[in-house]
Amino acid sequence: MFTLIMTSLGLLLTLAGTILALDAFVDQFREHDKGPLIPAWARFRSWLRGSAPATGQLQAVGVAASFEAAGRISVRGPDVREDASVEEKLKLMLRRIETIESEAMQDREYVERRVEELKDVVSRARSDVDRRFNELDASLKAKVKSLAVGTVRQQILGLCMVGAGSLVAAVPTISQAIAAL
Repeated sequence: MFTLIMTSLGLLLTLAGTILALDAFVDQFREHDKGPLIPAWARFRSWLRGSAPATGQLQAVGVAASFEAAGRISVRGPDVREDASVEEKLKLMLRRIETIESEAMQDREYVERRVEELKDVVSRARSDVDRRFNELDASLKAKVKSLAVGTVRQQILGLCMVGAGSLVAAVPTISQAIAAL
């Protein structure tokens, strides 16, 4: 009776340890690969259900910015009469130059505003990308830590149970050998 109890206990511990180790392995596999553990079995189940296998999702992230600039130079102004004096022609030319300078200043201000707007867009996009990168980096570090620590404990416990089960199962054989001496 002692032999039956010890052998059964050893077998039970070995099975429990094997189940824990397999469960930890499956968890670790699913952490890294979203596909099926046994692809042939998944295809067979899909065929039995009459459905197509599941597909993954695609994600896309994009940032776009545009910039446009236009300039104008106008040399039009009040018409100069042909019989106008040099002094009048000079005044009209100075007025045209002032008009051109004014338009150039307006264009420069417009371009500077657009450049600042573009800088703001780029800055916001960069901060969003940096924030997303930091989130993904933290998530990756957490997964690595979880993987390194979480399933290892379960695997070690399973292996200890397999070892204990093997030892307990060997006790009846060893005790019979000792008794035979």
